[in-house]
Amino acid sequence: RFIDTIIEAIEECPDDDSLQAKASSYLYSAELFSKHQSVEDIASKRGLSIHTVHLHLATAVESGYLSIAQVLNIKPQDFTRIKSVFAEYFQSADQVRLKTVFDALDGEFDYTALRYIRAAYLSEQTVNETDT
Repeated sequence: RFIDTIIEAIEECPDDDSLQAKASSYLYSAELFSKHQSVEDIASKRGLSIHTVHLHLATAVESGYLSIAQVLNIKPQDFTRIKSVFAEYFQSADQVRLKTVFDALDGEFDYTALRYIRAAYLSEQTVNETDT
């Protein structure tokens, strides 16, 4: 795969800033994650915060590069419940703040889980729009 070639070149390059600037940062994080590297290891290896790696992975979920099941271990009924809350709020707004959903669910789920589920919801909406 082409992404593997990019990753190999980045890893071998002593001055990886120039090469990483040309490669998509979120895809690089997602590729490392798909190779079973932990979020913490990716953050350390790339000199990023854990929060930034989670943002990268959420972007990868939204773009369809990773699935929700790859990044989040959640009960199907919880996933469905959270997704329905996002659907409800997205009916009246183009963007939904995580805090809004966090509060609606009485803080039962952390922001990282909500971010991933919002990404999965948006990914599904994009797929549904292209199917119609």
